[in-house]
Amino acid sequence: MAPGPRPGYSQQPLVDGFSLDRITFVCFGASYLTALGLYLATQFSRSPWLRTGAIIFHAAGALAQSLFLAYHQPALFSPFGFFLFFSWLIALVTLQMDLASRVRSINLFALPVVLILVALAWLRATGGDDGAILLRDARGWGVVHAASLVLASLSLGFGAVAAVMYLVRARQLRNKHRPGSGVQLPSLEQLESKVRQSVAITFPLLTMGVLIGAGMLWGDAENLGGWTDPRVLGTCVLWLDFLVLVCLRYGFKVRGRLLAILVIIAFILLVVCAALPHSLPARWHAPAGVGS
Repeated sequence: MAPGPRPGYSQQPLVDGFSLDRITFVCFGASYLTALGLYLATQFSRSPWLRTGAIIFHAAGALAQSLFLAYHQPALFSPFGFFLFFSWLIALVTLQMDLASRVRSINLFALPVVLILVALAWLRATGGDDGAILLRDARGWGVVHAASLVLASLSLGFGAVAAVMYLVRARQLRNKHRPGSGVQLPSLEQLESKVRQSVAITFPLLTMGVLIGAGMLWGDAENLGGWTDPRVLGTCVLWLDFLVLVCLRYGFKVRGRLLAILVIIAFILLVVCAALPHSLPARWHAPAGVGS
C-alpha cells in the first residue's frame, strides 16, 4: 500500500506541469543562505553585481517559500506552520526594504533570523498539525486572533533585529569604529526609535490576540485540557514579560542598551512559546458541516 501524505500537508494539483512537491526546504534555505553571503560581500566591495545577485537569490528564496506554503498549507498555530509563515513574512518585508534602498544592512541581521526560523520549522516538520487551525479554515474571531498574534510577532521580530543592530552600532562607537569601514549601520538614535516603535506596536496587538484567544477559550477550556495548555501558558508568560517591558519603558523611561536587551529577550520568549504544542477544539476551525 502506498504511503499517504505527511501529517500537516495537503495535496495540490500540478501547476503548468510542474509538481510543487519538488520544492523543499533546501530550495529556499539555500537561496537565503546564498543571499546572506552576497549581502555580506557587499560590505567589502562596491560592485553592483553583488547586490543584484543578493536580491535575486533573496527573491528566489521568497518565491520558493511562497510556493511551498501554497502547496502544503501548513497549520498556522502548529510550530511548523508558524515558524515557516513567520520567516516568510520577514523575508518578504526585508526584500521590499532592500529594493527601496531604505536600510540595506538590515538583511545582514534579518536573514540569519529567517534561516533560524526555517531551521526550526524543518526540525518540527514531523510534528503534524497538532490539531491547530489551518490557514484555509480559520474563520470569524479565529482570523482576528491569528492576525493579531502574527502581526505582533512580526513587529517584535523587527524590533529584535533593530535591537541587535543597536548593540552592534554601540560597540562600533565604543571601539571608535572608523567611518566607511565594516558594516554600515544607521545611527543609534534611529535604531532606538525603531526599537521603541516595536514595543509600542507589539503590546496592543499581543494584548488583543491574548484577550480574543481567552474569550474563545472560555467555553472550551475542557476541550483544550484546561488552561494548562502549554501554548496558552507560554503566551501568558510572554504577555506578562511584555507588560513588564512596557512598564519599564514608559514608567521608568528605560532606553538604550537595556531596552534593546529586553526586546531581544522578549523575542526569544516568543520563539520558545511558538515551539510549544497547542491543541484547539475542532469546531473553531472545521469547515461548515464538518465536526458539528
